[in-house]
Amino acid sequence: MACATTRQRQTAALFSFLALFFCLLFPLAAPGNNVSEYEIKGAMIVNFIRFATWPDLGPDLGPDLGPDSDIQTRKANIVVGIMGNAAPFDAFAPMQDRSIDGRKLSVRHIDAVYEISQCQVLFIDKSQSSRLTEIMKAVDGLPILTIGESGDFIKTGGLISFYFQNDHIRFAINGKTAAKSPVKIGSKLMEIGKIVY
Repeated sequence: MACATTRQRQTAALFSFLALFFCLLFPLAAPGNNVSEYEIKGAMIVNFIRFATWPDLGPDLGPDLGPDSDIQTRKANIVVGIMGNAAPFDAFAPMQDRSIDGRKLSVRHIDAVYEISQCQVLFIDKSQSSRLTEIMKAVDGLPILTIGESGDFIKTGGLISFYFQNDHIRFAINGKTAAKSPVKIGSKLMEIGKIVY
């Protein structure tokens, strides 16, 4: 039974890897392509989550996370926080209640920096460029997978950043941030991302 479960996980990981790879092959501006930029980014983020590993969550996360029952809920869920405009939030809505390795995804709009600690994944859109230093300081040392899209995101310590190349959405990984982050990035993701720093 354990072997079957392991095989199923390996198969799911392979399909996730292929899905992410194929996302990188097709140009955003292809004829007949009705998928928006943020829908593609949302699909890629789901696959980033599949190839990331978080440390076990526990009551030492702090009083702002509520009572033990709330912590148990957070162990079972992956909260995807979105800082910025409505466009990515609307496009990422299909993630809500999807399950990855038995953990449900929950999509939440984040306004204030103090709310960041409630997330396992944080997407910061380009409208937040002027706040990047403040946001990265709040994230430092926390088990949060940070994903952005502005030109300075990687420079300020962000983990994964989207960028465009020949009408394709690509992603870069900050090697230094990945090395020290409590969230561990899988080797397959490292293979197809552009490693910088």
